[in-house]
Amino acid sequence: ASAAIFFYDGKTINDAGGFYTTAKSNGENAKLGCLVVDEIPYLIAGSKNTCMVWPAEEPVEKYAPAENPRVPAQFICLLYSHWFLGLSKETRSRFISEMSQKYGTIMAEINTPWFEHVVPINSLYMECYSVLDLRGRPIHPKDAFTFFKSFGIDQIHPTISAPMPPKRKKSISPDELGDVLKKESHMSRIQAQGGYKLEGKNYIGHVYFKQHSIQELEGVVNEIREAPNTEGAVLYLTDGKSDAVIGLVKVKASEYVIRRRLRENLKGGLFGPLGRGEIKEFPPSKEKLLAKSGTKKKNQKKAAIGSKSLNHVLELTRDRIYKGCKKLTHVPGCSELWKEWFAFGKGFSEWWVESRLLNGKNPEKVDLETVLEEAKIRIASLYAEYVAISEEKQR
Repeated sequence: ASAAIFFYDGKTINDAGGFYTTAKSNGENAKLGCLVVDEIPYLIAGSKNTCMVWPAEEPVEKYAPAENPRVPAQFICLLYSHWFLGLSKETRSRFISEMSQKYGTIMAEINTPWFEHVVPINSLYMECYSVLDLRGRPIHPKDAFTFFKSFGIDQIHPTISAPMPPKRKKSISPDELGDVLKKESHMSRIQAQGGYKLEGKNYIGHVYFKQHSIQELEGVVNEIREAPNTEGAVLYLTDGKSDAVIGLVKVKASEYVIRRRLRENLKGGLFGPLGRGEIKEFPPSKEKLLAKSGTKKKNQKKAAIGSKSLNHVLELTRDRIYKGCKKLTHVPGCSELWKEWFAFGKGFSEWWVESRLLNGKNPEKVDLETVLEEAKIRIASLYAEYVAISEEKQR
């Protein structure tokens, strides 16, 4: 497709004099706002399908504690309320005034260690990336980040890449996995009485942000594609005369695209059959069998319980990964690098079966529910663990 599709009002790359790079956070959608009713300020926040409203000068936990990891809005509101109440009285008043009279919504993403996508998340935090005006249109990126800094919302990561989790020298043993998962995913803190408790630090910042001349465009795009541990970036191209935004381009990091494809191959080829009880080394419990029979829909095919061996499923998964890597032709360098990507995916799947499933040799020692939960919510940290252990072995 032509690059012109990314430009507005008939503008082209020839009209651009510069651009702003903003990192693409790899969390869940978050929106922050406020309103004033009868001279009482209220904070408004939520995610894609849940919105909460509460008196700005009161902690949100008084009305809705953060205790359900499947409801991002609870944690968005928790961080927003905590941040707001940490401001001085004068700054809170200025924020309410600007947000209710000049701006409408702060756009952000909440990163939770209990729900990774492809980038490892080691702590709970929220990254702001844009501000919408009262009409719902984004303001100029330079103005948005100036606004953030005026309220102490600073850049969280020094580069476009998020930090890696601490390196492991050996895999987590099956008997330790449950406790480690609860701790590193913060699930133990969510399950505490009264919900998740914050520890006093500032949990809200903004994404990586930098201004460039248009001559740097090709180099920056290449840097983003080659960057590790990031989803990528959004580039705001600006008019060479007025600095007004005339185009928008999203650039995905190649590592992100590859590992996302690998995640989907693993879900369909390996994690799915395990969860459905199709692998004979890990048959479903009686409770799960009863639940399956109770929820079976009309004309639904009977599940192939215990019909496949672990080795056979692993071989089919390797084949999925092989085909998936070859089809990543939209990723630069695919024809030269796809075998390298396949080697990573193959190595990871084999390591995971060995470290988490003990190659199926001692299924009684494997807590399959915990193993699959880790694969679902901490896949990026699993990738990082595999890389660290592989590097350790090569020393």
